[in-house]
Amino acid sequence: MTTFDSKYFFNLIWDRWDEGLNQLYNSQKQIENLFLQTFNQQKNSWELNFKLIESYSKELKSLIEKYQSKVFAALENYQQEDKKNESLQNIQKQLENLIERISELSLTPQNAIKQIMSQNLAHIEKNIEELIEQQQKNRAEMKAMISEVSQEMKKVVEKITEELTKFQNENLSLLK
Repeated sequence: MTTFDSKYFFNLIWDRWDEGLNQLYNSQKQIENLFLQTFNQQKNSWELNFKLIESYSKELKSLIEKYQSKVFAALENYQQEDKKNESLQNIQKQLENLIERISELSLTPQNAIKQIMSQNLAHIEKNIEELIEQQQKNRAEMKAMISEVSQEMKKVVEKITEELTKFQNENLSLLK
């Protein structure tokens, strides 16, 4: 008949509890890493979007400039034919103002959105990094405290187990 080794049993329980705690901390680290990977993928998507907006802005600006040069060339040809026509000069000024306004309206919102989104992404990234750093610090402090308490509790249980075993052995020796 084998004897029940209570010290081994309690040590096994405490060791498994400590392993479980370590697995929980490792799981939290994995979740943080997955979150950071997801955030970086989202950030890369936004950066690609910004590049597309930039490309669109350049293309739009180029088209406006081409259109402007064609209109001005046509107006100059017509103006050379009729030097006295002041209404043609007014039309040219109005066209210049219109083209300038179209350029401003089409490019300004895109650049503003890009700037705001870049600032927001940078701010969010900074906050996430600070949050993760704080969690890691808290987790390290908590793990150290729990390990210390666990070791103390393990020693107490071992001491109690030793005393109970000693008491049990004394009682068994009295019965013999």
